[in-house]
Amino acid sequence: MKVMELSIFLAKLFGLYLIIVSLAALVNRKKIQSFIDSASENIPLLFVSGVIFLILGLAVVISHNIWVADWPVLITILGWLTLIKAGLRLFFPEKIKPLATKFIKFSPSVFIIFLLLGIYLTYIGF
Repeated sequence: MKVMELSIFLAKLFGLYLIIVSLAALVNRKKIQSFIDSASENIPLLFVSGVIFLILGLAVVISHNIWVADWPVLITILGWLTLIKAGLRLFFPEKIKPLATKFIKFSPSVFIIFLLLGIYLTYIGF
């Protein structure tokens, strides 16, 4: 697969993912805090989700580690952020709850930013 084809594919994938997850989080804002509270205390769940994020992050970083002053760098950054998320879940699960609580404090604005990023990537991809 050519680099640009991969960038387009990953733009579609990340774009649609960000749109769907952001909208779901915005619609269920009140339930998100209780979900994060219970999920962040479930160490086996954090470990399994960390393994899944590790696979996804490695797949993106290995196949698309492109640092250019253009939109494909967004894909690379998302891949690295996914790896960081995996590392936190695998190596520092006790730090997840305080981080998640801070994240949720800003959830409407953060999810709106993710939604806009998802719309932008989906637009580029399609």
